[in-house]
Amino acid sequence: MTDTPGLLNRGEDDRNTIERLTVAALQHLNSVVLFTVDLTEDCGTSVADQLELRTAIRERFPRSDRQWIDVLSKSDLDEFFKHESLYLENATDPIRVSAETGQNLEPLKDRFIQATTEAAENQQAPIPKP
Repeated sequence: MTDTPGLLNRGEDDRNTIERLTVAALQHLNSVVLFTVDLTEDCGTSVADQLELRTAIRERFPRSDRQWIDVLSKSDLDEFFKHESLYLENATDPIRVSAETGQNLEPLKDRFIQATTEAAENQQAPIPKP
């Protein structure tokens, strides 16, 4: 398991070194993606930009290649609900969480453990070293 820095919604050529390492990790690790979005936009990124990034990453790393879990953070805040329906049009079975209240943290943990277990069981050949 690795926790990668977030990606910004920008082209590959505009990404910094840390963002490129995140993409490399997704390319080379048999991983489960926990795609976390902030529907309150307190992170400084609009929901529209977060959705565009989600679409780009999903297209680059399709579901058949890896497990994917959509996580909607800050679900305890009123601003969360302004954009929830827009995100739900694009997400499959997202889990709403709040670090502040602890809402759905255990179900998220359970879903993550299940997904990583399935990914490990379905792992084909190890990735060759460059």
